Amino acid sequence: MRPHFLTELNMFKKIFILVIVLATGLLTTNEVKAQQDAAYTQYMFQPLVYNPAYAGSRGNLSGTAIYRKQWVGIDKSPTIVSLGVHGKMGQGNSAIGFWLENDNAGFNSKIRAYVNYAYHIPFNRGKLSIGIQGGILNFSDRKSEAILEDPTDIVFGNNVNGTSPNFGAGIYYYSENFFVGASVPHLLNTTINGNGSSLDSYTQVRHYFATTGLVIPLGNNVKFRPTALLKFVESVEDPDVNAQIQAPLQLDATAHFLFKDALWLGVAVSTGSENPLESVDFLIEYQFNQKFRLGYSYDYPLTGLAESHEFMLGYDVIRDQSRVLTPRYF
Repeated sequence: MRPHFLTELNMFKKIFILVIVLATGLLTTNEVKAQQDAAYTQYMFQPLVYNPAYAGSRGNLSGTAIYRKQWVGIDKSPTIVSLGVHGKMGQGNSAIGFWLENDNAGFNSKIRAYVNYAYHIPFNRGKLSIGIQGGILNFSDRKSEAILEDPTDIVFGNNVNGTSPNFGAGIYYYSENFFVGASVPHLLNTTINGNGSSLDSYTQVRHYFATTGLVIPLGNNVKFRPTALLKFVESVEDPDVNAQIQAPLQLDATAHFLFKDALWLGVAVSTGSENPLESVDFLIEYQFNQKFRLGYSYDYPLTGLAESHEFMLGYDVIRDQSRVLTPRYF
């Protein structure tokens, strides 16, 4: 085992322990509110949604699409579709990306569209990427579709529909066997107003993400890849209840095994707002060749809700073989 791999392993252990400590210490927040950004079980295959600095890190033009159906069988349960495309710009250090996401839950829908730019700098035994992004959020809340026992209920006031711009930033270090990153996908706390009342408005709250992962060889044909994603949302003042509203710190921890550089099998756990563990998830991905990969995840809930399913499709356009690591672990 190479000395630099031992260094990366030690760094991963320290970062992962820090992530666990933070999650354990902050899971018990006061009043909570759900995370606004979409959550993916296969977050490791669509990092562009969380971190613009990921753009270009696969070496060539790369595209990933994810379809997620949450809580199957429950009417108007969350349905998420996302598409991300990114790649290097010529032979230089710059990269660009684009991602589009449609998130529907209940009577509301959120459409996000962002353009990313990242600059990759050789650093130590890997590369350090600094990324920025800019785009828009379109939010729609169709409250008029709700069937009410009390038609005068002010909580179900006027419909809300509007668009707001935003921008974000991130940093991402990666090598052949290790990565760590931190990002703020949208830096502005913006509000889309419906009828001038906070009951008829939607506020996009600042989210923070931290990720890390490592590949550990276990033999000629087996590798182990643990990854973690930490999510935190700032608290905001709600004038109607005169209190701070905040979502809890959330942690997704995943353990993957790679067989013969083609088949990924994994298990993951996710923390929730009320239970220490929200779900246990099972993942599979198959790399058919250097270009095409397909993934699926099944979420088994520990909260009494229904299960969730997620499908992933990835494709790489390889023009310069010398710029591609085979296999690409991240």
